[in-house]
Amino acid sequence: MATVRSCAGWGGLLQRVLLLILLLRARPAPGAETPRLVLPEGRDWLEPSGQLVLRLPPGLAAAPTSLPISRHPRPPPAPVPASAIPCPLRHSRAGGNLAPPNPIQNIPHDAGSSILQSVTQVEHPDSIITGAMTLRDKIPAQEATSMHQHRTVLLMALLLGLLGYYFFQVQPAYPVRLAAQKAPPPLEGENEIRAIRVFRAENGDYGAQVEYHYRGEPWPALMRIYPVLDRNENAEPANYSSTLLSRGVHQVDESLVRAYISQPAHSTHIVRVEMLSTKDKKVFLRKDLEYPIDWPRLPYAVGKADSEKDIPTLYREAVAEIDFSSRESLKNARSKLERIAEKDPRFVPAYPEMARYQMKTNWGPEGLRQGEQTLKAGLAIDPEHANSHVLIGYVYAHQGRYAEARAAFARAREIGTDNLWLWANWGELHLMQGQLPQAIAMYEKALATGRTYDTYDRARKDAYRHLIDIHRLAKAYDKADALHRKRIEEYPSENCYPYRYADFLLRYRNDADQVLTHAKRALNTGCAYQAQIRKVIGSAYYAKWQSAESPEQADAYRAQARLHFPEGPVLLYWLARSDRTATLIDALVADGISIDVTDNTGLTALAHAVHEQDTEAMQRLIERGADPAARIGKQKIPLLALAVLSNDLAAVELLLKNGADADAPVYGGATLAGMAEGMGYSDIAELLKNAAGKRI
Repeated sequence: MATVRSCAGWGGLLQRVLLLILLLRARPAPGAETPRLVLPEGRDWLEPSGQLVLRLPPGLAAAPTSLPISRHPRPPPAPVPASAIPCPLRHSRAGGNLAPPNPIQNIPHDAGSSILQSVTQVEHPDSIITGAMTLRDKIPAQEATSMHQHRTVLLMALLLGLLGYYFFQVQPAYPVRLAAQKAPPPLEGENEIRAIRVFRAENGDYGAQVEYHYRGEPWPALMRIYPVLDRNENAEPANYSSTLLSRGVHQVDESLVRAYISQPAHSTHIVRVEMLSTKDKKVFLRKDLEYPIDWPRLPYAVGKADSEKDIPTLYREAVAEIDFSSRESLKNARSKLERIAEKDPRFVPAYPEMARYQMKTNWGPEGLRQGEQTLKAGLAIDPEHANSHVLIGYVYAHQGRYAEARAAFARAREIGTDNLWLWANWGELHLMQGQLPQAIAMYEKALATGRTYDTYDRARKDAYRHLIDIHRLAKAYDKADALHRKRIEEYPSENCYPYRYADFLLRYRNDADQVLTHAKRALNTGCAYQAQIRKVIGSAYYAKWQSAESPEQADAYRAQARLHFPEGPVLLYWLARSDRTATLIDALVADGISIDVTDNTGLTALAHAVHEQDTEAMQRLIERGADPAARIGKQKIPLLALAVLSNDLAAVELLLKNGADADAPVYGGATLAGMAEGMGYSDIAELLKNAAGKRI
């Protein structure tokens, strides 16, 4: 254990040594008994006659004065207490007292005849010299210089010795490099990566917990952990976490970092753990865990400038930026595609991406037309480019050119492609034409291959969404439920999929606990639909309130329900979205809530259902007493007017059938039929004219 020193510490010792050098350099040669004298402050010099002329400060003398040298008997020195001496100058001597010496100051002198020195106190074996100077006997200049140099060398050697002792004996030794240490004897057993568990922290970051056994051979070694696209990827990782291995069985937690040091989003399939020697960097043990991670797009630019990147890198990043589809990412994608065109205008894969950019930034007939022109330009270079046929088939489908779309998809299939958008777009073509069995078959082909962990994964997500909706609308709830669960399993990092499943369970299953489990998972992992998730959670607590076994339990559930989803018209509309939750409306109305309660904007639950064009919810609310002839909003317009403005023929018909007034005034004497006719909604205008003057 190191000794704690204060004044006598190593810092104090070094100060002493340096001061000793200064003092000894100023002392005369051994054996010389030379008097020393303190010179008062002021300017002083030696006259040619050997007299010292003191030029005193103006307050003491008006003019220079010549003083002869005189000698007087030496009085005994006054003792100086040790406590009065500064710490760096305190020394042990007989009697324990020493008057502190002061630094030497040379003053002008005749170098050929004498040497003049000045100190704070005159000391001489038998006298004190008064006046202002000290003369030494003549010493040859060369001899004095030689003596001075020998003393300096000796003292510098002493100083270096002390410093060496300090650094090599007192200071702790620097640790020896691990690779230079002698390898300890290996333990029994084999090196083993026993378990890998991926987890996600509260802030959303991914990490891996690894349990391993390291026998100590080869020595030394480290572990690195990183995500990869698939098991066949064997390139040296560009980004990874690492830790030195310790002998024996251990468990470590390390963070997982992005596979690509770049801004665009990307996906990985495998979490890889490797043991490798630190000497030659050779991997001697590897284990992969299948765990898909979708890495989000970074909000700032990372890596090389586009001008330094090759075409494959630019293409991959442009695809990812278009997939992300924010304003900034689309702008970046265009810049990358333009850079590709400068490097190689015949790089055909860039043409479908430019067409995607044009349609995403200008969706509509014009954007579709621009995309078609771009795709045809690429096909003129390479008519066998399958992905161009896949995308131009999508363009034709949205232009209503169904036969041409079908031919484009068939051509892409004939050429051959792993682009899953072929099946997703073909399924959408069938869906547009009302061909549900054929649409289901195409969407299932998109799901059959498993995850691809690239841009084509988006086609699988699209297929899942359409298939779930098709089965839900067909009331095939078991099939929809199975698809929800499979989608969550395949895409664990998609934090909004549990919310979609919770909403499905709320509306079509009688399991409030499962609803809460999945909804809270989505809420806690950062799904963007926070307000909607809280509505689902609140609705589930209302369901638990309805089935509570005791008044105390009911009160507790209702308090939670009101916290997440306060009672009002929006709640009543949400509960009206399905037959299963509509029964909660009955319980709330029985408890005192009006079916036509309004919010701050004057809208009722039925008005919210009309706005959402949800005719099934409208029907359930009307069956429970909602008023179709109510006047809503701050302007108190007829509820029927909202359905007309939405161009919702089914809603207009349902409201008229249940008591809405087709003759109700709107603004300044205008009629609902005239309003519909002026907006070009001819079917609604005709229906209102036929209903005028009567209730249907």
